[in-house]
Amino acid sequence: MSNAGYIDLSLQMGLRRQMDVVANNVANLSTTGFKSSSLMFLEQMTKAPRTHVEGISPRLSMVVDAATYRDTSEGSFVKTDNQLDVALQGDGYMVVQAGDGPRYTRAGGMQLNSDRQLCDRNGFPISGSGGPITIPPGDNDITINASGTVSTKSGVQGQLQLVRFANNQNLTAASGGTYKTTDAPLPAADTTVIQGGLEGSNVNPVGEMTRMIDLQRAYENVQHMLDDEGDREKNAMTKLSSVT
Repeated sequence: MSNAGYIDLSLQMGLRRQMDVVANNVANLSTTGFKSSSLMFLEQMTKAPRTHVEGISPRLSMVVDAATYRDTSEGSFVKTDNQLDVALQGDGYMVVQAGDGPRYTRAGGMQLNSDRQLCDRNGFPISGSGGPITIPPGDNDITINASGTVSTKSGVQGQLQLVRFANNQNLTAASGGTYKTTDAPLPAADTTVIQGGLEGSNVNPVGEMTRMIDLQRAYENVQHMLDDEGDREKNAMTKLSSVT
């Protein structure tokens, strides 16, 4: 393969990975609290695999996907009138206790487990300021105020633990709309809890479909360039063999 072919192939591989990210965004248009992602690309200089011609740089400029950037802007508010649904306004996250340690989520659809503990839709207990929040038997009217205090007719039952992070990009997506990180959480004093609704996905469907079309066209154009380069090499070899 020629040097031009290696460059085109690196671009094509980057476009394919970007298409995977966009497809994942589109697949999560209706996922509660989902944050869209995009790839960040950099130039990577590599040594040319072939003998160099004097006057031509021995290094090739390749395309490399350096990282995935997550758009942490808020999604739209979806009213549900479910007393166990909450949406967060601000940069905070709720804390849930998974089997592998604490995770963080903005997917505020909650439920009660068999022990009447507040859990997320994965069954992970929601962390309160003093541990899991348990609703007494017979208390079916649950109120959650703007600061995350959970109350019933029997009184205050706990308060949702709300945290934020200095750099949201360090959060790694886990299962069921949760995130993991080794960064220390900070208090999310400016985050407001809204009961009776959920935060929708922040994916822009029109924008993502447009990106998908553009990526498909770019991928096909690079493939045409690779095909043309292959034909050029074949023609050159044919002519050289006929001369010799």
